[in-house]
Amino acid sequence: FVLASGSYLSIHYRGSYQQSFTYLSKLYTYINEHKLVALGPPFELYKIDFHETLKESEFLTEIQIQVVEST
Repeated sequence: FVLASGSYLSIHYRGSYQQSFTYLSKLYTYINEHKLVALGPPFELYKIDFHETLKESEFLTEIQIQVVEST
């Protein structure tokens, strides 16, 4: 996996992966409110997942979207 250079909007959250849609909505709201443009699909980084703990409440996920300012 190669991460393209550029600016990224990101958010971290703890808990179940089922929350991803809620946090994706927050990111896209921010993008729209700040006149940004998403350059591709979002991706998730699982910082703490089932490999480190079996407690969903301890899971830590980061969602990133590459963005640029709209012209």
